[in-house]
Amino acid sequence: MRSTPRTTSAFLEELKNKASLEELVDRATKFLSECLYNEIPSADPLDRADDCLGVARDLLKKRNFPLASIVLANVDLALDSVMKMPAMADHLGGAQGMRDQVKRMMSELRQSSS
Repeated sequence: MRSTPRTTSAFLEELKNKASLEELVDRATKFLSECLYNEIPSADPLDRADDCLGVARDLLKKRNFPLASIVLANVDLALDSVMKMPAMADHLGGAQGMRDQVKRMMSELRQSSS
């Protein structure tokens, strides 16, 4: 099942406003179907950065350096978005930790390509 904690939390919060049991079941079924059959892209830049960081790690392990470089650039863009959003102020420490990981991975990329 593919769903981030934030996406699941937002979905559960949304369910609080549903009136009927039938509507609750319908929304829950739809959400679970999307999680099981399709990737639900997150609008949250911190979630996107975390997803891309995981992909970049896998690509580095597989020695696919060109794609890893592209994915790390996406992580950097997502983290820039996090830094600019006032609503994300509580997550700046996590974002900085991810940025440090990106720097280490980029350094690894440079060493591997030399």
